[in-house]
Amino acid sequence: SCVMRWDVHTDYVADLACDGAGRTLLSSSGDCSLCAYDLRTGGGPSTKGARPSYRRSDDLEDELLSLAVIKDGKKVVCGTAEGALAVFHWDDWDDAADVYAGHPKSIDCLLPLDDDTVLTGSGDGLLRVVQIHPNKLLGVVGDHGGFPLEAMRFGPAGRNLVGTVCHDEVVRLWDVSVLVDDGDDDEDDDLGNRESVRGSKMTSDG
Repeated sequence: SCVMRWDVHTDYVADLACDGAGRTLLSSSGDCSLCAYDLRTGGGPSTKGARPSYRRSDDLEDELLSLAVIKDGKKVVCGTAEGALAVFHWDDWDDAADVYAGHPKSIDCLLPLDDDTVLTGSGDGLLRVVQIHPNKLLGVVGDHGGFPLEAMRFGPAGRNLVGTVCHDEVVRLWDVSVLVDDGDDDEDDDLGNRESVRGSKMTSDG
């Protein structure tokens, strides 16, 4: 049964994320807004004098298709339909503090690699690695043949493998071990290695 419900957005809800403490749920929407829900209130409308059960951002005039919590829970990054990354400061949900353009098509999914970098899945089929604050495109991990990238997840054994799916019939696993900071390599060498990561396909033989 449904235990909490919020009827806040006026268009489809595209993505969800939660803070590390499990107190705040975030949603991004096609209505161009981000919502933050306080899970401690039990959901639903707020009563007079009580803690607000949710906060909603202003209209960003761009659909928010994906989101991720980064910077040790201090920031939230959202991917937009126009190919920008909108960055919010935690608990300041009125408007994005920074908007980083650079993707030629929509950013349909996000996956944090660490507190400073995210993988972006775009409508042009490219899987990119992007640094946030300072904002910098670090490289392209792989190509999905022009098919829009729909979802990605880490593999079962740590963060060295990322699985992706797009609008074809293939599930792909990408080796991103050179992107994972183990604290031993020189930073400049590590950034140089991020230019390209080789991917492998997993297909089922009929």
